[in-house]
Amino acid sequence: MSATEHDVPPCDGCGLTVGRVREVEVENPDGRITVCDSCEDGLRSTITEAVHIYE
Repeated sequence: MSATEHDVPPCDGCGLTVGRVREVEVENPDGRITVCDSCEDGLRSTITEAVHIYE
């Protein structure tokens, strides 16, 4: 089953819910965020693990 727009959580940076949004674990500060490809380039945190990829 493919993800629909309603299944995709919004990017924490811009709110995007279409395209590729990833749920990732980050450090400095530690936590879990959702991020789209565009916002990932501007992250100040280090991604330690991709938890889920929504496409």
